[in-house]
Amino acid sequence: MAPPLCGAQTGLRPSDFAVVQFAIDKQGRVIGAQTVYTPGSAKVAAAFAQAVSDWAWTPADAAKIPPFYRFSTRVEVGCTTSDAEAPS
Repeated sequence: MAPPLCGAQTGLRPSDFAVVQFAIDKQGRVIGAQTVYTPGSAKVAAAFAQAVSDWAWTPADAAKIPPFYRFSTRVEVGCTTSDAEAPS
């Protein structure tokens, strides 16, 4: 579950962040990711929502998440300046 990269490719700056809401299906896929808050532009909001849409859990790990959180989760996401793997 990597955050998006900061830079020209994504249009994100290190100071950008967003709160993204999403659900997780039984197979561990993110569904319905949408940015609910960012002080940035619509492009910033879309970049963070897209990054979260690419996240996934194994079905076994998804099954361990309480339904309340699988049906609606909000996270604050920032971009990273490193292309090294970030901790999950």
